[in-house]
Amino acid sequence: MADEKIFPVPESYKENTHVTKEMYEDLYKKAEKDPVKFWHEIGKRIDWIKPYTKTKDVTWSKNKVDINWYYDGTLNVSENCIDRHLKKSFRSNSNNMGRR
Repeated sequence: MADEKIFPVPESYKENTHVTKEMYEDLYKKAEKDPVKFWHEIGKRIDWIKPYTKTKDVTWSKNKVDINWYYDGTLNVSENCIDRHLKKSFRSNSNNMGRR
């Protein structure tokens, strides 16, 4: 692209990141090489009520497009978006009670 601009990442962001450029590139290569295996492992990073055994099922045809990821598992979105972080925070705070 002629108008493509690249903005440098501020040093303060780099210091607090969870994924470096090198880590991202490594993850990208793994996902490109074997996407189902990659996403199967990534799916384990969240909490499941009923864990999945099937990572991907896709049908691409003229009459039907059907895309299913982790389709035999069951999630609780609230648990993953809120509750597990509150539990972590509570454990961290209760371990520090009485300390200054």
